[in-house]
Amino acid sequence: MLLGKGLGHVAGRYTQPNAPLYPAITLQKHSSAAKHSRPQPDRRRVSCQAVEQQGATTSTLVQQNGNGNGIAAELDEQQEAARKLAATDPCVGYNLPKSDWSVSSLSVVVLGASGDLAKKKIFPALFSLYYEGLLPENFQIFGYARSKMSDEEFRNMIEATLTCRVNARERCAEAQEVFLKRCFYQSGPYDAPDGFKQLSTRLSELEAIKPRANRMFFLSIPPNVFLAATGNAADHARSS
Repeated sequence: MLLGKGLGHVAGRYTQPNAPLYPAITLQKHSSAAKHSRPQPDRRRVSCQAVEQQGATTSTLVQQNGNGNGIAAELDEQQEAARKLAATDPCVGYNLPKSDWSVSSLSVVVLGASGDLAKKKIFPALFSLYYEGLLPENFQIFGYARSKMSDEEFRNMIEATLTCRVNARERCAEAQEVFLKRCFYQSGPYDAPDGFKQLSTRLSELEAIKPRANRMFFLSIPPNVFLAATGNAADHARSS
């Protein structure tokens, strides 16, 4: 997934930890006379949970006083079609809360990692997400830019920008130390594939502990290299 420039506010509390991302779908049958009236106890309700990846079963609950076989049969046909499609395309029926993050990792790549936007906005925002427990357990962050530097030099560069100013609590220094150990650097041009191939190789080595990998790219680069950088990232460093 490729994200645009200027995402310094990514650390905002925009999620509700206990709210499901895929709520159940509720279908209710209403009579025309009771359309605007208070719900009656004998109404029929069908709740469907999202189809899980690779043909997992979907539970169907029918609560009724009449005959619901027609609705149930129609839902069964839809579920069977969804299972067959999921068997051929693993992206169909993908249920994020149930499929991740126990079986996948997250790799965040910041293109233009040596620039001011990345140092002052993106890396502090990513650290804030980690500090608040909003990143998965298995994650790694890669900086990518044309400047030559080692992993250790890269960590020293961004260390000064990491603070707990948003919500300072205990163990901030310990959190920074753990976060920095997850940060790596790869140098290379934006308009040639070599650097992106090396980046993908290093990412794959770290992602090997989980069967699935998710890669996300932040663009902190001049607009004139957007197309070259995103093209090489898509061709040589995207999630497989």
